[in-house]
Amino acid sequence: MTNYKISSTQSPISIQAAEDIERGRFITADGYMWTGTTPKDLPIVGVSLECVKAGQGIPVATNDGDRVVVESGIAITVGDKVYSDAVGRATTVSTSHPDGGIAVSVASGAGEETLIILRIVNL
Repeated sequence: MTNYKISSTQSPISIQAAEDIERGRFITADGYMWTGTTPKDLPIVGVSLECVKAGQGIPVATNDGDRVVVESGIAITVGDKVYSDAVGRATTVSTSHPDGGIAVSVASGAGEETLIILRIVNL
């Protein structure tokens, strides 16, 4: 997989993982991959930079404007506004969600890496 270091002037924060976390996934403040379907979901605070097991610290890119690689949940084109699908991967924004970032590279389908610029509006 691609190097998940971020382009930022600030360091990522660490959040304790409440479950096993894949890298390149949208993360909530309580340490879950954002799903949008369960009561545990808090707003997205950033993107995970490493795979970790439950109970470990997750380095999370949280700064508005950070450039970070995410895993796609669908095909994504440059300029698409993205948010989280039901397993924390990037999907295009529907009218019911704010955007979590803007794609600056292409993903031809699910499971691919795409570079986004974070737009964290929930903090």
